[in-house]
Amino acid sequence: MRISKQLMILIGLLAVITAGDCFAKSISVQIREGIYKEQMEGDIDGAIAIYQKVIETAAVNKRYAAEANYRIGLCMIKKGDKARAAQYFNKVMQDFADQKTVVLKTKKELSKLGVGEIPGDVPVIVGTSPEPFANDISPDLNKITVTFDRKMMDGSWSWTGGGDTYPQTAGKIHYDASRTKCTLPVKLKPGKVYWVGINSPSNKNFKTPDRKAAKWYIILFATKNAQGNPTPIPADMLERAKTINARSGASTTKKASNGKPIELLHDDGKSAGKWSLAGGGHAVRFTAAAGSTLEGVRIYGSRYGDAKAPNEDFSVWLCDTGYNPIEEFKFPYSKFAKRGYLNWVNLKTASTALPDEFIICVGFDAEQRKGVYVHHDGQSSGNSLSGLPREMEAFDKGDWMIRAIIKTATSAADSETNNSQISPQATVEAFLKAVLSKSHTESRKAKFYIDAGSALIHQLKAFPKIIKDQKLTIESVRSDSTGA
Repeated sequence: MRISKQLMILIGLLAVITAGDCFAKSISVQIREGIYKEQMEGDIDGAIAIYQKVIETAAVNKRYAAEANYRIGLCMIKKGDKARAAQYFNKVMQDFADQKTVVLKTKKELSKLGVGEIPGDVPVIVGTSPEPFANDISPDLNKITVTFDRKMMDGSWSWTGGGDTYPQTAGKIHYDASRTKCTLPVKLKPGKVYWVGINSPSNKNFKTPDRKAAKWYIILFATKNAQGNPTPIPADMLERAKTINARSGASTTKKASNGKPIELLHDDGKSAGKWSLAGGGHAVRFTAAAGSTLEGVRIYGSRYGDAKAPNEDFSVWLCDTGYNPIEEFKFPYSKFAKRGYLNWVNLKTASTALPDEFIICVGFDAEQRKGVYVHHDGQSSGNSLSGLPREMEAFDKGDWMIRAIIKTATSAADSETNNSQISPQATVEAFLKAVLSKSHTESRKAKFYIDAGSALIHQLKAFPKIIKDQKLTIESVRSDSTGA
């Protein structure tokens, strides 16, 4: 009975209901308190009251004010008041347009509502098949598809292009039942480069029912030749297509396939400059499907300084969109073994559960005679940052050539597994360690687990049963906790 009471106290602490020594009473903590009331207790009105307080106290902090308005919108949906939800979502779009992460989430919610979309809000491409710029597509591929973030006008499209680089059509163009995915049946040839446009400056029939047209976008790709080898895409075509696509706002991934690792990126693969940031770091914001895991990071750069790599480590952080560290990975400087050698460096991380939106930050503790030049392209998508965890700012010279390697769920069964990447016992241990530890990083991990998904929320509710089943005791956790 005594342990049961201890557990209840710890769970209360974990939920960030009491601040104590483990959690500082701040705006970010208030946001988490609201999330707990909303998702765990089902106290929607109580959550709204907290978010309203955040809006009042966070007037000078646009990031938190935007998040609070967004979350009130979600609460209004739960209350069945779509009109008021749209009002709060539109407030985010109108008053906090520079808060890109929250704006992206808000657009998705507005799309689901189908009401209250603000003027000028346009459909965004969230996927294509084949991926743009791939040069190893099978000539047996018989369709090209584009997927949007909302319903489109049925029977209306502009697949654009012409001449030798436009594929032969082989059937009727059509949307799927959701009217978000449009298919162009084609017949491809081996060893050819294809240029397929989604709309164009003069053709804009990919549009929503209220006639908002998608921005011009290019699916540029090449098929394998008769020997099965990739076909080079001319540099001038690549540069032009990447320039067009950078203005479209479309999401980009690379080499996605059936649950195997895929590469998330914003850069166009072409260096336009390099930076070494003393006292700072390089960071990129990404979005991943629910249930995804981080498997690695790739960096395009070169080491400078002494001929021999320093006998020390550099850091790669997985952060949330509030710039708070979720996990830190250490790698030896010798990963950049040869001084001055510019190449892609592959860093394998421990498989780590990802929130839907996250930031990869890299810090080399650079000095005059030690560091790494990280390269960037010439077109900023608004997703690159400079700084270190907790303190970052926009980098507008281009996109850092830093990429995330992830795995995603591929089926309903896989998705259920991946939504709780951590076993029940590991989940409980992580929560209790975070509470027992005074470490700021551990506290941030607790916040991440709370936000990680419905499967973990379900495990939270089942804490006593899980602990009993796993025979986990307070003492075993305490003995393994740092700083307790």
